Amino acid sequence: LAVVPAPGSAAAAAEAAAGSNAPPISDALISAIQRAREHPQTEPVNVTRLIPTLIFVGNPKCGSTFLWDCVRSGIFDPSNVCGQDSSAWKTCNRRHLITAFGPRKEFNFYDKHFYVGHGWDWYVGPEVPISAWERTGRPWTLNAPRVKDSANRDGFFTDTCRRPRPIDKAVKAVCRKPSEAWRCIFSEACVPLGRAPHVDVRRTLLDHALPRRADLSPFAMSADPSINYFIKAGPNAMRWMYEGAVDPAALRFVLLMRDPLERSYSNWLMFRQWNWEDEANFTRAAEVELDNLRECDPATFADPTARLPAMSQAELDAYHARCTLGGRKHLLNHVRASMYVIGCLQWFRWFSPSQFLVLDNDEVRTLSAEALLGRIAAHSGLHLEVSKVGNFRAECQG
Repeated sequence: LAVVPAPGSAAAAAEAAAGSNAPPISDALISAIQRAREHPQTEPVNVTRLIPTLIFVGNPKCGSTFLWDCVRSGIFDPSNVCGQDSSAWKTCNRRHLITAFGPRKEFNFYDKHFYVGHGWDWYVGPEVPISAWERTGRPWTLNAPRVKDSANRDGFFTDTCRRPRPIDKAVKAVCRKPSEAWRCIFSEACVPLGRAPHVDVRRTLLDHALPRRADLSPFAMSADPSINYFIKAGPNAMRWMYEGAVDPAALRFVLLMRDPLERSYSNWLMFRQWNWEDEANFTRAAEVELDNLRECDPATFADPTARLPAMSQAELDAYHARCTLGGRKHLLNHVRASMYVIGCLQWFRWFSPSQFLVLDNDEVRTLSAEALLGRIAAHSGLHLEVSKVGNFRAECQG
């Protein structure tokens, strides 16, 4: 596992960014880009759109919002790495990161509810001109709108922000189809996305969108910070991710961990604030979940370090589904998301451990921005210009 080291200097971070763990530009990726450009109407959307290959798989209450705000702040953005003009991004030979257009943080796409119920069209969102990703000022934050200059050639987005939840099932179903995306948009002057740029759309609201692969170079990456993938999404998540990837070996994962008891307590506090947890005493809430685990499989509860690694893939998947996800007494996230061993055993049977960067929440908070970004760059292959890190220190240093 690529575990984050102690804080380092800017020079060490720059050296780390040239590390050997970066995913290669594979023949499979080159072929996918070529097919996306030649047959955009017939190839599946997981080929024609820039599906995330840098994935923050876990875990809740381990500092994911801090880390995502850092990565999304703009240090790896194509406007910073390749130049402001998006027309040049197609030939950029430095690896850069294009996050989803819109304010959504977590997609949870590889959860059964979304993967089966919504499908790939929902994941990629409606088509948006690549110029919409250009940045002309300070990077936008998680909950702030992204503002476009109306003078831009494709700039009919003047304000993009969170789309309200559809309130009826008919609209909800249509919102999964980019071809009918206009019915999913609520605005003062509603027009289909992708139509004539001269149309004056004063305020357009959409949930999210991923760019077209044909508009970008092989060095473009996208990211998905859905931190419930690791355990809560269940045993199908890694299989669906593997099968949907153009090149599974090119996927890079970031896994955040924290002292299990501290993480559980923080999760219980959050659920209490959300009114998802009725038990006002953390110890009793945890004991209920532990009792449920013991009742589900007494032998594994008594000796998990021996029994869990010895399980076959099918047996481990069945235990996960039966004891941590399903049934009348299924767990909340207090204990479940702290059971790191189950996630590790399952994910490492689909992907190499070298594809995972494991970060400890407490240690991340002590790192300099150069050291933290250097580790992410070394793991993902993203281009890091150390001289610019100071512009993003507020987002990347705890």
